[in-house]
Amino acid sequence: SDPPADPAAPISAQVRADVDALDRELAEIEMLVGQARAEAARHEQKRATAAEKLAGAGPSIKPADLVDGYGTLVTLTRRAVLMEAQVDVLEGKRKALARHRAAMAALADRLEGVSVPEAPTAAQAGEAAPALSRVVLSAQEDLRREIARAMHDGPAQSLTNIVRHAPVAHATVR
Repeated sequence: SDPPADPAAPISAQVRADVDALDRELAEIEMLVGQARAEAARHEQKRATAAEKLAGAGPSIKPADLVDGYGTLVTLTRRAVLMEAQVDVLEGKRKALARHRAAMAALADRLEGVSVPEAPTAAQAGEAAPALSRVVLSAQEDLRREIARAMHDGPAQSLTNIVRHAPVAHATVR
């Protein structure tokens, strides 16, 4: 007769599949970060060129051309700042996903060495309930901390960065 199938195998396989999906998502985010950085650099270069052009304009420049030049400079500054903010947001997501991926991979490694025992009797289940409850509560608390960390490393830092750069963009306009 065949040996009984390991009941933990489907769980382990699902966790491994989740790790693979996270790897694909991380690769996509890395690509997006590269694109956003290149775009941010392109906008910054355009902004620097426009600023140099305005700085080199002599007193003979027409007021309408001056207004257009500053309008272009403001637009390019906004785009550069927004692209930098997008890079920050993507980096925050990448860091959170990398931590989550590492935790899932560690869980998959632990699951591969675990065999699931036979179903417990009602008395055994009653004895295990408090211990299981502690494990569930601990896992929920770990998840809450991970979410809080991801929020702190992602959107909160990006918003702070935007607020920090806003006076620079405003000063450039003047």
